Amino acid sequence: MNKEHQLKKARDILLKHQGKKNQIKSKKIAEKLGIFEDDTKAQTRALLFQCAEKYELPLAADQGGYFLIDSDEEYEKYMENLEKRKKGIEKREKLITKNYKSKK
Repeated sequence: MNKEHQLKKARDILLKHQGKKNQIKSKKIAEKLGIFEDDTKAQTRALLFQCAEKYELPLAADQGGYFLIDSDEEYEKYMENLEKRKKGIEKREKLITKNYKSKK
């Protein structure tokens, strides 16, 4: 299956999973796309975000899987989640930088 066909098929899968209550696991998406993944699911994840970009889909993901945001509440909650993750990454970045520079 070529990349364009995979993107269209991914779009069609995602369009059937509107709202958090209709999430789909990465593993299930990979199976439907014929992608053989390792535990990181990096290939599927990358394809889904390319799909979201190409087709302008409001894609969200959490531990439960992927879904298309279909309400203001879901949007706000997902933005809060991303902000928390961003702050966590920034905190780790500062810690590692401080610890590394203190060893010099």
